[in-house]
Amino acid sequence: MVGESGRMECMEDTITFSLFADLHWREGDWTWCEKRLDAIFERAIRERAEFIIHCGDFCHDVVAARDMLAKYAAAPLPAYHVLGNHEFECSDTLEEVVSAMGMPRNYYSFDVRGFRFVALDNNYHHGPDGNLKHYADESAWAKCHQDEVTLPPEQIDFLLNAVATAQGPVCVFTHASMLRPPTAGGVSNGNETIIAVNKARAGKPVMFFFGHTHRDTLTVRDGMAFMEVNSASSDWLNDEHHAYPPELMAKCHVSNHTIINAEPVHAIVRLGMDGTVDIEGMKGAPFMGITPESLGCDTIGRHGFPYTYNVLSAKFRL
Repeated sequence: MVGESGRMECMEDTITFSLFADLHWREGDWTWCEKRLDAIFERAIRERAEFIIHCGDFCHDVVAARDMLAKYAAAPLPAYHVLGNHEFECSDTLEEVVSAMGMPRNYYSFDVRGFRFVALDNNYHHGPDGNLKHYADESAWAKCHQDEVTLPPEQIDFLLNAVATAQGPVCVFTHASMLRPPTAGGVSNGNETIIAVNKARAGKPVMFFFGHTHRDTLTVRDGMAFMEVNSASSDWLNDEHHAYPPELMAKCHVSNHTIINAEPVHAIVRLGMDGTVDIEGMKGAPFMGITPESLGCDTIGRHGFPYTYNVLSAKFRL
């Protein structure tokens, strides 16, 4: 239901949740990830969200980040994980990461009042022998520079069954985009999975949410919506710089390749049982005004989109 303000009211046929991506806490962090998480919690409570979910890359080392993970687990409302590639950066097994993050397994679903939510793990690739391998078993370099990401057959079957048996709208969360081509960091079998979901949904509203690219896009196709959620913290710059105060940059070894968002940009999503969607994003800004352009660097990132400091807002109906 949409109230006089134009915003969907909190009704039994509407669900509200908080969504963020790519917090990227790491050893030596000076981008105030803890305060960013506090701000996300505070807004979620203020907007009466029923849960919080992130779209991967919460941290770079699940052991070193134990306090941050405990903080997220103790959030004032249910808090859910989606696995990004960097969660595995300093870990040797999938089981270690899943356990540290308190997840039931690396992919799962949950229902709230007739709405279904599905979290998938796209951190798989085909090895030299053609068999699927999880990036948890690979080198740190391979985990950070994935040459392929794909969904294994059992997860596709899980997703299609979750969509087909859902009583109402379905939200699907993965780290990498299923809409982008593999050459732009997308899931290699994403398009065929989307086609299969469209058949399985039988007219039910379905929306996909992605992280990974640190970009801010929304696409509606075949009656379904696909949103890439910008990073709540930062972006990677291929060129080296020394623009931030030296005492800060000295704390973290990748500071010279990092562009910081001043605000913890994220979204509040309201979804109606009738397919009405209200995304309330945030306007952000670059920390200290430092941008790739101000540094004389390429303003188009590695995935082919300009750097951005916002999370979009939109209203539409699926």
